[in-house]
Amino acid sequence: MSLIEILPAPPPPAAPVFTAATPPATATVGAAYSYTFAATGNPTPTFRVSSGALPAGLGLNSTTGVLSGPRRRPARQRSRSPPRTASAPTRSPPC
Repeated sequence: MSLIEILPAPPPPAAPVFTAATPPATATVGAAYSYTFAATGNPTPTFRVSSGALPAGLGLNSTTGVLSGPRRRPARQRSRSPPRTASAPTRSPPC
C-alpha cells in the first residue's frame, strides 16, 4: 500500500509591500538606535541599502530588516548658500 500526500499549491509571487511605519528621521549621537523595517511579499522580502551608505556604526540585517547601532557622529548637512548676484564691472570715467 502506498501513501499519497496532497499539498496545497504555493502562493503566487507578490511584490514586496512595506508594512511598518516610517522610521524616525532623527537619532541622538552616541545613543543606541534601532528600527525594524517590515514588509510582506512572496518570496519573502530581504533588505539592503540601494544607494549610498549607512552612517558609521549603523548596520542593516538583510533578513530581519533591523537597522541598529550607535550613531557615532552627526550626519553631514548640506548647506545652501544664497545665490550670488553678478554685477557688471564698473569703469572709471576718463580723466
